[in-house]
Amino acid sequence: MRRGRFSGGSILAILLLFVFVGGVLLYRSPRATPLREMLRSVKDTSQDAATTSKVKTALLLSKNVSAFDIKTVQIRSQDGTVILSGSVPSRAEKLLAERVAQAVEGVKKVVNNLNTQEPAAG
Repeated sequence: MRRGRFSGGSILAILLLFVFVGGVLLYRSPRATPLREMLRSVKDTSQDAATTSKVKTALLLSKNVSAFDIKTVQIRSQDGTVILSGSVPSRAEKLLAERVAQAVEGVKKVVNNLNTQEPAAG
């Protein structure tokens, strides 16, 4: 006995095709600007998080910066700019942290706001 022209799989495939085409048309429409901006924002945020993680890893793996000292350093990233803040024991470690961060792939600029715990020369 023949039930109909289309099987359940065929109907599902056609339905998925309509949903896909509709999504593409919606994404390309002028009214979809908020959707595009939201997707771009998600992409940028995930790239910033990846850059921050890469810098943290590079600092932790650096033989010249102790892991204990890095625990007091906060790292943020935005659009390829890495911001270092917190404190480190010496000016040498401050500069080294900046160099290590600058060497990480994807970093365009480093803003080094690290404070040193060394007493001021006087």
